[in-house]
Amino acid sequence: MEHLYLFPVAILVATFANSSGFSGGVLFQPFFYFFFNIPLKSSIANGIATETLGMSSGALGYLRKGMVSKDLYIKLILWVLAGVLVGLFLFRAIPIFYLKKLVGVSVLLAALVQAYMVLTKKRGVLPEGRWPELKRFLFIPFFGGAFSATTGTGNAELNQPYLEMKGNLQTQRSNALAIALEASGNVTITLFNLISDNLDWSILMYTLPGVLIGSQLGVWLSSRLNSMIMKSLFALFVAGIGLHYIFV
Repeated sequence: MEHLYLFPVAILVATFANSSGFSGGVLFQPFFYFFFNIPLKSSIANGIATETLGMSSGALGYLRKGMVSKDLYIKLILWVLAGVLVGLFLFRAIPIFYLKKLVGVSVLLAALVQAYMVLTKKRGVLPEGRWPELKRFLFIPFFGGAFSATTGTGNAELNQPYLEMKGNLQTQRSNALAIALEASGNVTITLFNLISDNLDWSILMYTLPGVLIGSQLGVWLSSRLNSMIMKSLFALFVAGIGLHYIFV
């Protein structure tokens, strides 16, 4: 029962992540690292494993509501998975000191992208998006997958604004598709970390049931929350995390 308080924390993080289209790992991972003093690579692995279940549950919820564009998913998922494979190689090869700085940069980048969207009030409006525009920037889902595998952050954080800003895909549908892409990439990453024995089950036994509940709450709240407020909160929290990794 030592880590029982992680259960409500997991519910809150998963609710926030799935209602806004962001990765829960960007909040779980620093929580494990700073509060539990878990080694960085293990905290990244546990953060991804926790969000894998929450994002998968959230993706299924959005799929049932008909909000995931299957056509765009099929076109983008291979780019995400290719990035994941490259990221897993880098995850094993990069020394811890540089990995910590890379985590900070990727987290700060995610925050800045969301802050830009808030300041410019950029919002997608199309139900299926613009594939010709998205096709010109396929390196973004590739880098999203690579960053996610290496640092635990980047897949949803880059793909959500990519879909909304470049493809003009409606905000909630961008959230839904970004979460579906995140979930698919995270399954591959978590299988790798499971085989590599990077997971701490004394933590996951509390966080996994919490994210199952929070993910469905997030799907339910997604159409009831102001997307710009959610982006602002995300940018604020995550920018602080990124700067701490870089300078501390």
